[in-house]
Amino acid sequence: MKHIKTYIILSLFYGNAPILCMQQQKAQNYITECKTINEEYQSRWKKLIKSTTEDNAAEKMEQSQKELQLHRRHISNEKKIVLFTLKTRYQIHDKVWDTALQIVSELKKYNKKTRLSLSGGAVHDPKMPGSFLAMLKSELVKNGHNPASINLFVTENGCEQTKNGIIQYSLSEGVLSIERKDYGHIGISCFDLKHNYADIPFQKGRCLRLIKWMQKLGIRAIYGALESLVVEDIPPVSIPKKEFTVLNAFDQKKSLYEIALEDKQGAECIKKWCSQVWSEGTEVEDYRRFSDICFHWQSYSWLKKYFSNNYHCIPLALKVKCGDITAVTNLLKSGMVVTQHMIDDEKHDESEVKKLLQEAHKAQRCCICFEHPEDMRDVPCVQRHTGDFMCRKCYKHLDIQQSGCPICERALSSYNSAR
Repeated sequence: MKHIKTYIILSLFYGNAPILCMQQQKAQNYITECKTINEEYQSRWKKLIKSTTEDNAAEKMEQSQKELQLHRRHISNEKKIVLFTLKTRYQIHDKVWDTALQIVSELKKYNKKTRLSLSGGAVHDPKMPGSFLAMLKSELVKNGHNPASINLFVTENGCEQTKNGIIQYSLSEGVLSIERKDYGHIGISCFDLKHNYADIPFQKGRCLRLIKWMQKLGIRAIYGALESLVVEDIPPVSIPKKEFTVLNAFDQKKSLYEIALEDKQGAECIKKWCSQVWSEGTEVEDYRRFSDICFHWQSYSWLKKYFSNNYHCIPLALKVKCGDITAVTNLLKSGMVVTQHMIDDEKHDESEVKKLLQEAHKAQRCCICFEHPEDMRDVPCVQRHTGDFMCRKCYKHLDIQQSGCPICERALSSYNSAR
């Protein structure tokens, strides 16, 4: 069972007075720094809006995707470092280590496979506020759980509690047997729920965090596998309990990053939660990273919504929506570009219109880079080159004054000009 003790600015009442003062000071410093980071976030957002044009929007979208990927790699590298440190510090034999990793991998697969199909007489505490209970159950379903299998209750000690379902396993002659014995539970303090109760993103951040922590079989599961593993001719592994505490703390932090990196909503909710709640192990630098992740999710979403429309192919898009195959065919013959967004919007996978679009999209390429970005158009030349295309990025890198059109060397019009 995992007890997660959080320290909310207005709810510091645990422990003795000296510890309380120390924790309260840490929490106050953390919240103050978070407010400063939020101000920086708003400044970045205003700068993004002012600096974005049709010419640089595609590059900014690509940069946001790269930044999110960098955050994913950073977390992955941190995990590798933690595992490498554990293995080398206690000189764990390769055979033991590899077997433990394989056991944990199979346990994760089993856990994911069985948690939604479970059913049972779980108790949902009537003392838990109805709106929060409904939100928690909804998020459980979205995350692949059956709420009917998980006890949801109000704690009496002011601490949150989460417990993953008990999964027993045995390894005999290389065969791993797994059996689930318990379905797990989530406990929440009603006192904590009073903090920002009406703030939906904040409360959803609480839900996501508790669910992720309940379902997670993280690095700490490797500790358990190593402790119980017996390999012939290899001395048993002995790891101090303090290491479990370290792995536990890393798993808690990693679970927050996983939520934030999963999608835009998760990032917003975790940022909102962490901006108002300080918990042991969460540093200002973590919140700065959550803020950066959220910024790149939001910027990508905003850029995609307002700058991914290719206005040069609107006539074709309208005819596609109407299902007018004759008009679509004629527009494709006239050299109108097809976007992936247009194909995705055509819901009928076997329709003739979608097949036409897919074939045209496959054939169309920028005459310079031979790629097919979403903002590609027909070559903006005074001489019409039907069936030849150019993307905005290549247009920007052309020396218009000296080279002109890459096909006929005549003058090029503005990339945004209409035919």
